[in-house]
Amino acid sequence: MKDFAIYDIENKKYYPEGKMEITHSDRAFMRELDGFVPMTYNIKIQSEGGIYEVNAHVGNARTWGVTYKVPDNPVAVLIFNKVEGTFTGRDSTVRTLTGGRGTMSVRQWHAYPNILSRELYSDEEKSGEKFETL
Repeated sequence: MKDFAIYDIENKKYYPEGKMEITHSDRAFMRELDGFVPMTYNIKIQSEGGIYEVNAHVGNARTWGVTYKVPDNPVAVLIFNKVEGTFTGRDSTVRTLTGGRGTMSVRQWHAYPNILSRELYSDEEKSGEKFETL
């Protein structure tokens, strides 16, 4: 389920529904989420007022409603530090959008791909051997 709302402040319009498509790329390891997550989100929303298309870059992230340990299927709050794109109105006018910020809450349908074991990047001090076998 994808929920959104567009507030067009310039034209004093509100669009609470439409069709939204999201693709993502550029995975990077984020310690905050204990795994690899997409860093670039391409978001396209078709609403009654027009088409909103942006590229959003993840600048930070955190888990929601959990303690220090990342659960198997976490809810991630992604914080976009750069959102840029266009809004094409029904009358074909195109407005360039810059300087945007945003957040997205994502329920993971499967666990994050934990490719690196936590011991390799953790700041926690542990004693003893890290690996029993290599």
